Amino acid sequence: MGAGRRHELEGTQATLVANVIVGNGISATIGYGGGVEIASGGPVTLVDNTMILGNTAAITGNSIGYGGVIAWAVTPTLSGNVVQGNTANAVVAGFGGGLYIPFGNIFI
Repeated sequence: MGAGRRHELEGTQATLVANVIVGNGISATIGYGGGVEIASGGPVTLVDNTMILGNTAAITGNSIGYGGVIAWAVTPTLSGNVVQGNTANAVVAGFGGGLYIPFGNIFI
């Protein structure tokens, strides 16, 4: 769940090359990031100057917020990117203002 131009890659293989994912956000009672959400699948690759900047998850309910890039149960590869100024705020907890990879590895 998100707003703006948030990318949700769920159960898929994808390569994002030279994308600009900037200034997206979600403000709700539950949500998963304003930037990129990658959920089970893969491989997913973000390369060649993909910009993930200033995305926000501001969660007001009894839930958790994730901002920037969140990757669930997948191993993403990031190379030559900028991930900066993303925020995750929530009543319960905010994770991954930049990157949050709870169940997997990351190759940078």
